Amino acid sequence: MDLNGTLRSFAEFIQNLDCSGQFDEGFFKDSTVLMTCGDHTVILIGEDADKYTEMVSSIYMAVSERRPVSKRAVSGILDDFFRRMLSSGDRTDNPSLAKQVEDEMQGLKNALFEQPKNWEVRLIVDGLASSGLPMNVGQVQFQYLEEAAFSNLQNQVLDAVRNVGVKNSDDAASYLESSLKLLQGKTIGVLSVNAVDGEAAILAARHKLQTTIDAINFFSSREALGGWAFLPGDTMPQREFVLAVCEDGRVTPSFRQAGPIRRIPLDQIARRNGFPRVSDMLGEEVPTDLEERILASIQWAGPAQVEARREEAFLLYAIALESLLLGRDVKTEISHRLAVRCAHLGGGPTMADKKRVVEQIPCIR
Repeated sequence: MDLNGTLRSFAEFIQNLDCSGQFDEGFFKDSTVLMTCGDHTVILIGEDADKYTEMVSSIYMAVSERRPVSKRAVSGILDDFFRRMLSSGDRTDNPSLAKQVEDEMQGLKNALFEQPKNWEVRLIVDGLASSGLPMNVGQVQFQYLEEAAFSNLQNQVLDAVRNVGVKNSDDAASYLESSLKLLQGKTIGVLSVNAVDGEAAILAARHKLQTTIDAINFFSSREALGGWAFLPGDTMPQREFVLAVCEDGRVTPSFRQAGPIRRIPLDQIARRNGFPRVSDMLGEEVPTDLEERILASIQWAGPAQVEARREEAFLLYAIALESLLLGRDVKTEISHRLAVRCAHLGGGPTMADKKRVVEQIPCIR
């Protein structure tokens, strides 16, 4: 995507903007963009709002192709630039607006291309037993935060908040101390990632962690452990009660455990043949083409291994095999998501066909 061309269009949009009539009948009825900072507010409505939103998205896509950055961070930079340029009014109120925009464009480019920094991200991981931890798998270190480890982490984070010199640091530290308690007694994944801002760092870390969890699940089902690893919100172990009442008066209650029935020991899974090699591939910053294809396949085969519904598992296994051939580029991932949705809607193979394929999958593995 041509970032320079998009930025030129952004500059021309500011230079030609007419802010008169901001508070006409269309305010908050048509598309609206509201930017406020302190006492200064800029409001765009209708076509101007649509065009601004479209340009912000285009600039974000162009910038994010070159460095890991969140849309919120890019939008904040553009909003701030936009407000500053219009602080003295639009072209009708400020004859020097065009020159002002031209003079400030290099500063905007510098802000958009801020160099990524290293972030250490911690995310809760459910389904893993505390035994055998800490352990490294690929780029993830899995840790169990027992009391001593949690206390060390808490002191480290709170000291960092107080030393960074933020406004009301004591209040911020107090709020963070309360929030950190959510990590105590939990298994977490720790990753180092490069990103421009924290939100982008969290997204990048979650993506790497999910790929690693998929690899763990690919091996865990072979141990018949009755559980699997997952991120919060992905699944929830719970008891299920089913009641069947017959017309002749017989009553049959049934209980079952839905979801994982136990936490899985990562050290036991790590002894499986092939797991160390997959861990090495996950640790590569720039995997080879073959490694990319294998990891792309595992991203689908891992969830398939722990999918209780055979039809869903069949679809995931089929896409895993396709991924082994196609790799893991952006277009491939989009086609995979579309394939899953179409398969759900379109019917596809008969149940007999699915059954034959699913029964052959263990042999393929």
